[in-house]
Amino acid sequence: MQKVICLVALLSQMLPITGQTVTPPPVPAETIHWDIQELTQSDGAIWSTAGFSTIPGAIYELQSSSDLDSWQSLQTFYALGDHFDLALFEQQPAPPDPNQPPAVPEEEVVPIQTLSFILRPSIDGTHTTVTFSSPFDEFIVQQTLPISLAPEWFDKPFYINEHDGYYFLISAFSNPTTDFSPVELLPEEQPYFDALSNNFAQIQSQVVANAGAIENSIPPPPPHPDSNRFYRLGRSFPDSDNDGIPDWVEFYYQDMDAFNSDSDGDGILDGVESDFDSDGDG
Repeated sequence: MQKVICLVALLSQMLPITGQTVTPPPVPAETIHWDIQELTQSDGAIWSTAGFSTIPGAIYELQSSSDLDSWQSLQTFYALGDHFDLALFEQQPAPPDPNQPPAVPEEEVVPIQTLSFILRPSIDGTHTTVTFSSPFDEFIVQQTLPISLAPEWFDKPFYINEHDGYYFLISAFSNPTTDFSPVELLPEEQPYFDALSNNFAQIQSQVVANAGAIENSIPPPPPHPDSNRFYRLGRSFPDSDNDGIPDWVEFYYQDMDAFNSDSDGDGILDGVESDFDSDGDG
């Protein structure tokens, strides 16, 4: 990032322009003041922006980095003293275009019924007790499955998945049921228990496989380098007409032309005509 320190000695002298001695312009501050805000764009999208007031005749360059080590140039522009807003990232996308034809309505989806079960091992460990709340009379129903609970249930005691048109929510506990009393199922309740019974071998194999996959899983990779973005703004002060006076100084004095080395057309470069004391020795 170029700085303005090199101009301090240059501009601290009295600057005679076209035969007149005038006070030199104030040296631009090295720090650029950022105005961070959210602005709504023409399409309705909301962007986070960094705004700042520019110095006429200065060149600005926006750079970005993901590691504060290597920097990439995003945008470079020649400033004319206006306020400039740099779009950093989108906070909210643009709303849908009202002129677009309406979307075709989706087919109605029949909601999936949710079934909640609590599993516990039997006291002898040879089968599994199942407890669920009847959706019809709100009584607690208990039944047994002729299969023992795999120990992997107790490492990850929750299971959520869809089977046979039902959404299963299953919780498993390691302590056996001591007050188990199975009851006869109502005809309306039987399909729910049958759905669990018919799919339980598959459900338990998934629980065992998931536990093994978690135990043997590779550690997740580090965050992507682009997940963090840093920005900085470089500023330089060119001398476009190579007359020895930076553009921003010639913009400051309205009787000089930053793009014409001989502003008054007398055949003498502006930098020579100004009798500039660059070394400060008077």
